[in-house]
Amino acid sequence: MGVYKYTGKKGTVYMVDYYRGGKRIREAVGPNKKEAQEYLGKKLRQIRDEELFGIKMREEILFEDFCDLYKDWASHRRSTTFGYNLGIFKRHFAGKYLHEIKEKEIDDFILTRRDTPTKRGNKKRKGYSVNREVNDLSPIFTLAIRRDLIDKNPCSRARKFPESKGRVRYLTTEEASTLLDLARRSASKDVYLIILLALETGMRRGEIFNLRWDDLDFNRGQIWVRESKNGDSRHAPMRPRSKEALLRRVRRIDCDFIFPGIAGKVRASAGMSETFINLFDRAGIKDFRFHDLRHTFASHLVMGGVDLFTVGKLLGHRHTKMTARYSHLSEGYLHKAVDNLPDWEAVSGGERQIGPADGQKMVRNEGIA
Repeated sequence: MGVYKYTGKKGTVYMVDYYRGGKRIREAVGPNKKEAQEYLGKKLRQIRDEELFGIKMREEILFEDFCDLYKDWASHRRSTTFGYNLGIFKRHFAGKYLHEIKEKEIDDFILTRRDTPTKRGNKKRKGYSVNREVNDLSPIFTLAIRRDLIDKNPCSRARKFPESKGRVRYLTTEEASTLLDLARRSASKDVYLIILLALETGMRRGEIFNLRWDDLDFNRGQIWVRESKNGDSRHAPMRPRSKEALLRRVRRIDCDFIFPGIAGKVRASAGMSETFINLFDRAGIKDFRFHDLRHTFASHLVMGGVDLFTVGKLLGHRHTKMTARYSHLSEGYLHKAVDNLPDWEAVSGGERQIGPADGQKMVRNEGIA
């Protein structure tokens, strides 16, 4: 039992050799003998505390290894964003043990992500995007606490960047009609139906690309959205125009997807970007993204008098604050809603209620607020 030098193909390292629970353990520490000695001393003290005082020595596990365990534990979270973010976390904290990641390391991660340009357009990353990443990172440490691997969640006091209510750009009825007309005459066999579904269901691009023929229930007029951004599934009502277009679409016998990608596989969530951009330009629609078709769906529902709770259900929002961005569009309908109040001066018992305007003396109650 002790520290010794080992020379192999990759160079020289110092090893530690000790026993725990009757089992012999050998570990490589690094090229520095002093660090190896300190590491061995720490291990021996932990073993002593465990044997004498019943203080359990915690398992040391690399962050990236625990991410794999967390992924299996959170297998119900099927969103593509969740899997993508896990990869970001593993690359950033590679080689670090769970207990080594403190608030400082989380703050370094936040600043690094803020200063890392996006892949698309090489633009500066938005603060709300970093906030969402930290929201996905925090539950990993929460599970580690439950497994008694760490004492505190280092994300609990993480900085949060300010967020606006969110961008809401939507098409007018005339703009949507022009866009659909151009899409119908496009060389692409898919673009018209994809845009129509986005306008009539509010589905995200990735949700549309993930649609399978088994997700369509023509009898009930429903579309099952099985893979959403937040991992939840939902049913989207199928309007007659969409139903007719889907019934006319030719189904490929070698593929389950309605809009298959290369070799019949699912299309990338950012697929067909160039096609959509060109189509928007031809329609004279400026400052517009595909996701704004979803905003168009929601905005016209709200302007049509549909309450925000129902709109949120149709969009698949978990939290009402996500739907609140459309609240300003319903201001005109709030005035219409208060028209349902009774007429306070209506005729009662055949006689009109007498008010101050009829000459009655007004008595002021000083003590009533």
